Amino acid sequence: MSSDFIFSIALFCLGFLLLAVELFLIPGLGIVGPIGLVVLAGGVVYAWTTLGSVWGLAGLGLSLLISVLGLWLFPKSKTAKRLILDNPQKGNTAANTDFGYLIGKQGRALTPLHPSGSGEFDDERFDIITDGVYLEAGQEIRVISAQGARIVVEAVED
Repeated sequence: MSSDFIFSIALFCLGFLLLAVELFLIPGLGIVGPIGLVVLAGGVVYAWTTLGSVWGLAGLGLSLLISVLGLWLFPKSKTAKRLILDNPQKGNTAANTDFGYLIGKQGRALTPLHPSGSGEFDDERFDIITDGVYLEAGQEIRVISAQGARIVVEAVED
């Protein structure tokens, strides 16, 4: 075996190693993976120019095959299982919740409202907002409007 062939194989192995590190050990960093792709491309170009077009095409085909295989196996890996949400939330969400029943109810601000914060009505905590007025925690408040999950309150005057 010639030293050109060995060097070409070494470039391919290093490129795949860097891609595997990016996919399985430090996903999302985005530095090691692109370097691995450049090293793989360098291996293909090196094989093509020094060993000939047959070896260049073989290296390109092998690179594509192993890359596709790695991407196919990645979702089944432990790393992917940690990254992918497998238990989506069910039940009410802010998009489909209507708090219209709170209009007119009185409660108290649990946090300072600058202008948003938390309030309590009938022993239940809600995210609330004022019309731009700053209110202190503990102040008595009343719901003046509720559109979807947006609950607007005002201070209760004594």
